[in-house]
Amino acid sequence: MLETIALFVIVTLSVIMSLKYFYPWLKYDWVHIQQMLKAKRRYDEKFLRKEFIIDTFEAAVATHPDKAFIIYNDVKYSYYEVDQIANQVARAAVEMGATKADTVAIMLYNEPAFIWLFLGLQKIGVTVAYINVFLRSKSLAHCIQTSDARFLIIGEDQDLDAAIEDITEIIGDVKVYSMSAYQSDHRNSFKVTMDEMDTESMPKDIRNGVNMSDTCQLIFTSGTTGLPKAANVSHNKALRGSVVCATFNLSPTDVFYETLPLYHSAAGELGLFNIIDNGATLVLRRKFSASCFLEDCIKYNVTVIHYIGELCRYLIAQPESSLDKEHKIRVAFGNGLRKDVWKCFQERFNIPHIAEFYGATEAPIGYINICNKLGSVGRTSPLLKKIFKAEFLRYDHETREALRDKNNRCIVAKPGEVGLLVVPLVPPNVFEGYRGDDTANKKKILKDVFIEGDTYFDSGDLFRIDTDYFLYFRDRLGDTYRWKGENVSTSEVSDVLNDLDFIQDANVYGVEIPGCEGRAGMAALSLKEGNSLTPEQIKTVSRQCSQELTTYARPRFLRVQAQMSLTSTFKQRKVELIDDGFDLRKTNESIYYYNPSEEKYDVLDNNVFTDITTGKIRV
Repeated sequence: MLETIALFVIVTLSVIMSLKYFYPWLKYDWVHIQQMLKAKRRYDEKFLRKEFIIDTFEAAVATHPDKAFIIYNDVKYSYYEVDQIANQVARAAVEMGATKADTVAIMLYNEPAFIWLFLGLQKIGVTVAYINVFLRSKSLAHCIQTSDARFLIIGEDQDLDAAIEDITEIIGDVKVYSMSAYQSDHRNSFKVTMDEMDTESMPKDIRNGVNMSDTCQLIFTSGTTGLPKAANVSHNKALRGSVVCATFNLSPTDVFYETLPLYHSAAGELGLFNIIDNGATLVLRRKFSASCFLEDCIKYNVTVIHYIGELCRYLIAQPESSLDKEHKIRVAFGNGLRKDVWKCFQERFNIPHIAEFYGATEAPIGYINICNKLGSVGRTSPLLKKIFKAEFLRYDHETREALRDKNNRCIVAKPGEVGLLVVPLVPPNVFEGYRGDDTANKKKILKDVFIEGDTYFDSGDLFRIDTDYFLYFRDRLGDTYRWKGENVSTSEVSDVLNDLDFIQDANVYGVEIPGCEGRAGMAALSLKEGNSLTPEQIKTVSRQCSQELTTYARPRFLRVQAQMSLTSTFKQRKVELIDDGFDLRKTNESIYYYNPSEEKYDVLDNNVFTDITTGKIRV
C-alpha cells in the first residue's frame, strides 16, 4: 500500500515538474481560467433566467434600496431613489408615445439623468441610442438618422439645444424633448412631464416579448475615421459585458470612479452595467480633471478607477504630491495604456492591479489582463484558444489583408509575430453588426479562412503574442502607412517621440506628396505645458528619430499643435490632420519639414511647400 502511494506521489510530482518545464505558461492559464470561469458562471446564471440589465438593476434595488448608487457633485442617489425616477421616466416615455418597438436617442453629458433615462426606457423595452454630445452638423444628423429614433431626449445644456436646432430640417420627423425644467416655444420638456408621473414600480409585463437577441443599445463608434457607425448591442451582449469586472472581483463594497463619457461603451456599458451587476457605487464626474482626480478618489474612498490610456498620462504629468499614495484604489480598469506610462503610473500611485482590456463595441470577443502583466491586454495560449475561440493571422502590410497560402487559406501567426485578430462566428460568438450599414458589416466578415465556407469576424486589430502567450495590442490596420516601399507603424513612431521629455503627445499619420507613392510620415506634436519648440529641441527630435527609427520610419513633417486633436473618448483624431497634410493654407500652426541635405528639421514656408509639391525638393 505504501509503495503504491509512494509511486503515485512520484508520478504526480514528475507530471507537475514536466508540465512546469515544458509548459511554464500553464501557471498563468490556471489563474486566467479561474477568473474567466467565474465571470462565465455569473453570465450563464443570468442568461438561463433570461435576465436583462434592467432586471439586474431592479434586483439590486430590492437587495439594498438605501445604498448609494450614484454620487454626483456631492449629491448621493440611492438605488431606490434612482429606481423611482426611472419609473417616472418610463411612464413619461409611454405618455410621449414610445413603445418597445421603438428607438429613443439620448444626448446628455455625464450626469445622473443619463442613467435614469436609460433605465427608465429599458423598463418599457425601448432600444436606447447613445448620441455623442460633441457631434455637430453632418455627423450629428447622420447618427440620429442612422439610429432610426422616433424620439430624441437632450440634456438641458444650451449648446445641445443649439446643435439640434441647426439640423432640425435634416432630421425631419424626429420628436425632440429636453431635460430642461422649463417648457419653451420651440422645445417640449421631457422633465416637466416626467416629474408629474407616479414613482410606483412599472409592471414587468410591459416589456413582454423583448428577447435576448433584441437590441438593448446603439453605441456609435468614436469616429476616428469617417462618420460614426451605430453598433448594435443586444441584451445578450449587454449581459456578457456586465460580468467583465468579475475577473478582478468587483463587489458591492467597491466605489467605482467614472470620468469617461457615458455615451460610449467603455462607460455606458462596461462601467455602468458592472456597477449594477455588483450593486456597487458609482462616483460620476461630468468630465475628467487631472487636478481633481486624486482629491475625488480620496474624498469618496474610491477603490476602482476607469481609465483611457491618455488619462493616466495626464495624471503622471501632474506635479508629484503627498496625496499620490493616500487613496484606496485597488484596481485601474481600462484600455490604451502605453507600456512606459503604465509602469510609471502604477509605481507612482501604488495601484496594485492594472486591469487593461481589449474590446471593441462591435467585436464578439474581448480580452482582459488578469495576471497583472506589464503592457498586456490578456492571454491567448493553445489551451485558452480551445475555450475562448479566436485566432491571429499573418497579414499583408501592403493590402492590409490576411495573408493566404497557395491553397488560398489564411496563415496563423507564430508567437513573437504580429497577427490580425479574427473570431470564428460560431456560437456563442455573434457579430451583431452596425445598424443601417450593410457595406460596413460586409467589410468585417472574413470567409474561407481555414476551410471552405467558414466565417470569421475581422477585428482589423493587430497584436503580438509573446512566448508565454501574453497578448499585446500593437496597432489597427488603419494606423499604418507605407513609405519608401516599407510599412510604418504609427504607434512605433509615436512611442519614440513620446520618450522626449518636452513632448506631451505625438499623433502620427501618413500624408500624400504629389508625385510620390505611398504616404510620408507626419507627426502632430503637443508640447508639455510651458514648452515651445526651441531650435535645440528641434535638434533633439532629429537626433531621437535618427537614433531610434529606420530611415523610412522617420517623420517627414512635424506639426506643433496648441492642443492635441482628440475624440471625446480621448483617442487621437487623424482625419482632419490627414486632410490638412502639410499645406500651410489649411492651418496657422507651425510646420517643419525634414531637410535631407542637412539631416534636420527646418521651418516649412510657402516657397519650400511649392518646391516639395513640385518635386524640386525631395524629403
